Amino acid sequence: RLRSVKPGLSAITVKTKDKTAGFRASLGCKLDTHAYRCKAGQAYQFLSHSVKKPDIDPGDVNVVEVTYSGQDKRGHLFILQAKKPGIAVITASLGGMKDTLEVEVEA
Repeated sequence: RLRSVKPGLSAITVKTKDKTAGFRASLGCKLDTHAYRCKAGQAYQFLSHSVKKPDIDPGDVNVVEVTYSGQDKRGHLFILQAKKPGIAVITASLGGMKDTLEVEVEA
């Protein structure tokens, strides 16, 4: 029996006398960054620690654009592209749980 205690990604390994098996499990999603400041035109990669790809709401689409970049062993990667000065709150949602990244774009 497994019990999740907080959102994020876990690697679970089970060992017996002569065999080992492993798998990944996650509860919701946990972003690796929660606040970021940049200049218009810059790009930044952020990560969602989750097995499944979360839904992403970019917030103010005039300020940032968010695209999916792929998956690695840590979770799912996204690229944010700063478009113009302002503040956007990016929200990642998965399984009824949410995490946010506030982005401040300067001129």
